[in-house]
Amino acid sequence: MAYYRRQGRDKQVLDDYLQEKIAVAYEEAGPRLGAIREALERCLKKIQGRDRQLLEMWYVDQREPAEIMDLIGISKSTIYVILHRVRSALKLCIRRQMEIMKET
Repeated sequence: MAYYRRQGRDKQVLDDYLQEKIAVAYEEAGPRLGAIREALERCLKKIQGRDRQLLEMWYVDQREPAEIMDLIGISKSTIYVILHRVRSALKLCIRRQMEIMKET
């Protein structure tokens, strides 16, 4: 067990070949990533109210569920349900935005 714990703490170094492959993949994906980011920004503008507040608390402020429960007054399970629903809606919206961008 001590061996595996040490391995978990040790920094993993990527060899040159793998680093080059990652760099090439990132360069190739660059334009697509920019389009996805643009679609995400458009979709985020559509989210309002409690859903928007919850997203900001979770992702921007990185608050714990217990803190969000106290601030908004909803249960932990409700927080997770709302986040799941909003993430699903964002995913669908991004796909639609990407299709619109392809058509233009």
